[in-house]
Amino acid sequence: MTEEQIILLKQAGAETLRIPVADWMYAPYEPFIGCWDGALDELDRVLELCKTHGLTAVIDLHAIRRSQVLSVCSE
Repeated sequence: MTEEQIILLKQAGAETLRIPVADWMYAPYEPFIGCWDGALDELDRVLELCKTHGLTAVIDLHAIRRSQVLSVCSE
């Protein structure tokens, strides 16, 4: 998100920005080690922009370990 996008959201009447995150941003594990470097800094940057421009942010824990695995149920 850029500051300009945050400003446009606010001008359009938005009050809240939903930010999806994954648990591997906080404690990396395979296969995500290295591919999310800097993600927490980016999250902090966007949260500061929201604060500066009067938007509330909701951090959505969008994915956790094994949450994307399909389960097979027998009948």
